[in-house]
Amino acid sequence: MRNMGFSDAEYIRIVDLYADSVFKLAMVKTKNKQDAEDVFQDTFIKLYRCDKIFESDEHVKRWLMKVTVNTSLDLLKLFWNRKTEELDEGLPFQDQTYHEVWNEIKKLPERYRVPIHLFYFEGYSTEEIANMLHDKPSTVRSKLHRAKYILSEGMGDRYEWV
Repeated sequence: MRNMGFSDAEYIRIVDLYADSVFKLAMVKTKNKQDAEDVFQDTFIKLYRCDKIFESDEHVKRWLMKVTVNTSLDLLKLFWNRKTEELDEGLPFQDQTYHEVWNEIKKLPERYRVPIHLFYFEGYSTEEIANMLHDKPSTVRSKLHRAKYILSEGMGDRYEWV
């Protein structure tokens, strides 16, 4: 295995910078800690082997998010992974509100869960999310709207975070 685009120090800096974001997105996609760890490892191996020239750290982050989504999808397509059970392990939250919101987000269908994560937790625009998920920006906005509605129904009076 050979690093095509980064010095070792630069690669380590990028891993340190984006490890949390990649792992959290992998958890959102796979809903399973072991699978998320596999996706995390595969994503950073792909970065290590990548010969793409990145214009900025934000460009690297967008690439990592897209590769994480695609790697997660590839993993979930495997037959033996279709029946994994959801684990409550994973993302630590500082307070009860985040924990409650996270529990409601985990209940969302994947088509809503991923855009919500990318928009609210990673800070991507609807246009950037559309590019990552191969959707139209209007479709992403619709999914976000529908997800927020579902979350408001599930959380009732506790739904004041949006």
